[in-house]
Amino acid sequence: MPAHILQIDDNAADIELLRTALEESDWDVRFTGLDDVAKGRSYLMEQAGLKSLPNLILVDQSLAGEGADSLFAWLGEHELAVPHRIVFTSGTSQRRRTDLERSGATAVFIKPTLYDDLVAVTVPKLRELIDRDTVHG
Repeated sequence: MPAHILQIDDNAADIELLRTALEESDWDVRFTGLDDVAKGRSYLMEQAGLKSLPNLILVDQSLAGEGADSLFAWLGEHELAVPHRIVFTSGTSQRRRTDLERSGATAVFIKPTLYDDLVAVTVPKLRELIDRDTVHG
């Protein structure tokens, strides 16, 4: 069964970069990119009904309007189990990182600015997280 990743980012170019990087990898992954939290909630409810929740959600920290904090709180309220809830950020203080983790983020990643870094660093990190679940859980 392929890994399942949801990215929520209001920058369409960033979604397409990750989509391309995943397609060019040798990883069997199902990827969905959406541009706001409301669409993310609808998608997650639909996937919950199909018993096909993502293994991993990536949320851009700088989303306009609702952000990662509210999405992660909503996941908890609806008891939707998504093992990896990652915030993509361009850089943040330790205090903000701690706040994001308290709100339900399982990790905070620096968003790569170069495609090569996305391919060489981020995609392998995402794959490692999901593969570890498959092996251990």
